[in-house]
Amino acid sequence: MNNHVTTVVVAVSMAVASMSLSAKACAGEVLDRVLAAQTLTVAVGSDWGALSHLNDQHELDGDDVEVAKGIADYLGVKIKFVTPGWDIIQAGQWGGRWDMAMGQMTPTNDRAKKF
Repeated sequence: MNNHVTTVVVAVSMAVASMSLSAKACAGEVLDRVLAAQTLTVAVGSDWGALSHLNDQHELDGDDVEVAKGIADYLGVKIKFVTPGWDIIQAGQWGGRWDMAMGQMTPTNDRAKKF
């Protein structure tokens, strides 16, 4: 349980930090949209091992999926998962297709400009 709480805290901290790196990102607008729609749309990979994968029932499962569900529960909204390719997620050209992306990546200057 303590490990799960630590994972959630780290994930939320990373999400907030990544939003602050982009002049285009505005957490207030995203949060307002999520609360108005009562749905948090989250991009995850479907083949990222223990982080996010399709289980035997063809449902998304893994650490990133559980953290995203915890964030949605905290906000009191439903959750919807989308599974674009990694190239689309890391390109930063989301176009409002999802509210948040869950995943691990190494920070680089190029990524800081996109996110």
